[in-house]
Amino acid sequence: MVDAVIYSAAEVSLISDRVYKAMKQPPPKQRDVKLLITGGDASMQGFVVGPVK
Repeated sequence: MVDAVIYSAAEVSLISDRVYKAMKQPPPKQRDVKLLITGGDASMQGFVVGPVK
């Protein structure tokens, strides 16, 4: 079970890789992405999944 806040107007939703790996049937990975953090040179790796049911 995961507590989550759903914002239906968001263009993207983020979850941790631990939550993704714990899903019984995770949605398929579509592509890898590099997430840029505003206000600096920091970034983190991620991936796009879908479709999500």
